[in-house]
Amino acid sequence: MRVEEIQILAAEVLQPPPDITVSEWADLNRRLSSESAAERGEWRTDRAPYQRAIMDALSPSHPCEHRGSCPVPAPEPYMPVSR
Repeated sequence: MRVEEIQILAAEVLQPPPDITVSEWADLNRRLSSESAAERGEWRTDRAPYQRAIMDALSPSHPCEHRGSCPVPAPEPYMPVSR
């Protein structure tokens, strides 16, 4: 391998990851097997839209990532009603 080829390869490998959300990444890369899912094949977040906000909260670009806490207040803890 020549030095130029090594430089090109190194530049490709050292590229930062794309700036996409976890749900976008899942739509592009996640595959379901017949052993782990009712339907095998490509993952589609729109089939489980309630998971999108949870997945995206785990994205590096989400505001909670660097603060350690979300800007939205946490819900009140569950308090059973005594009868």
